[in-house]
Amino acid sequence: MLRHRRRGSKKQAGKRTQMKLKLLCTLGLIVLSMFAFATSPGKAQTPDDQTAIVRNKLEARIKDDINKIEPRIKNPLKRQFGSKQDTYYAELTGEYSMDIKTTDSIISPFTGIVDYNIRWYANSRMVSFPVIIKAIYAYQDGQWVFKSAKRYAGYHPDRPMEGVEDAEDVSWVNSLFQ
Repeated sequence: MLRHRRRGSKKQAGKRTQMKLKLLCTLGLIVLSMFAFATSPGKAQTPDDQTAIVRNKLEARIKDDINKIEPRIKNPLKRQFGSKQDTYYAELTGEYSMDIKTTDSIISPFTGIVDYNIRWYANSRMVSFPVIIKAIYAYQDGQWVFKSAKRYAGYHPDRPMEGVEDAEDVSWVNSLFQ
């Protein structure tokens, strides 16, 4: 009887050893696959990938802002100059250009400059020179944040009109983005 037990315990010990080996092999494969995925070059983000992400996010922000600006920019802006009142309004052409610049800032690693082309009307007549709204954005916490905007007429920034404070012109342009 004692012999029989030895044989039984040797079999059980062999099975336990096999199970331990299988478990160690399985764990080894899991650790190896985790290491392979963590160090694979396909997972690392290259500077070109980051630039593409930043650019795509700015383009999405531009489309959102165009939808926000379009109805607001058509509202007439009335200015009184002595006894004469002028009415201005504009419409977006749908065309824009953008430039993304890197900065030394940790908070805002990129600055986006967007030129929105507009048609500007004075007293129901379209002006003949090009008019743009230049908007400045900062990339913060993974999203583009509007900072400021200014209207350029004939490639020159707006000058304050006679009898109108510069702050009023700036606030009107900036209000389009709010």
